[in-house]
Amino acid sequence: MSDDKDNSHDTDSGAKASKIERLKRLKALKSKVKKSNVENLRDEALGRKLKSEELRQKLREDLQPEEKVERKSKLLSYSIEETNQWISKQKDKQSGFDNFDDLALKTYNKEISELNIDKDLHDTKKKDNQLINQQKPTEEQIDNMKSIMKLNQDKRKRKLGDSGVYINQDNRKFNEKLDKQYR
Repeated sequence: MSDDKDNSHDTDSGAKASKIERLKRLKALKSKVKKSNVENLRDEALGRKLKSEELRQKLREDLQPEEKVERKSKLLSYSIEETNQWISKQKDKQSGFDNFDDLALKTYNKEISELNIDKDLHDTKKKDNQLINQQKPTEEQIDNMKSIMKLNQDKRKRKLGDSGVYINQDNRKFNEKLDKQYR
C-alpha cells in the first residue's frame, strides 16, 4: 500500500509540474505573440509613412520646375481685360443666392418697378391723408397686375418645361387639374 501512495504522490507532483510547465510555455507564447503584433504594427506604420513619403516625392517630381515656370508665365501672359472677363464669367456661374430673403427682396423690387403706378396721384392722395387701404385700384391697374401675374406664371412654366417637377404621375395629374381650375 505504501508503494501505491508513493506512486500516486509522484503522479500528482508530476501532473502539477507538467501543468506549471505548460502555463510557463503558454505565457511565453502569449508574450511572443504580443511582441510580434507590436512589431507588425510598427512595420505597417512605417510602410504607410514610406508610401506617403514616396507619393509626395513622386508628386514633386511630376511637377518639374520647368512646368511650374511655364504655368506661371502662362498666367502672367493674360491681359487685365481677359482676367476681368474670366472673373465676370465666374461670378455669372455663381449667380445663386445665399439668402432667400435677398432673392425675395430683389424679385419684389423688380415686380414693383414693372408696375405702372401714377406716383403723382399716389403722392397727392397721401398728402390728402387718405388711407391706402381705402384706395381701390382702377380697372387698368387690375388688368396690369393680371398680365404681370400671367407673365410670371408663364415664365415659371417655361423654366420647368413640359415635364415640370413631379414626385410621381398622380402628383402630375393633380397639378394639371389645379392649373386648369385656376386658368
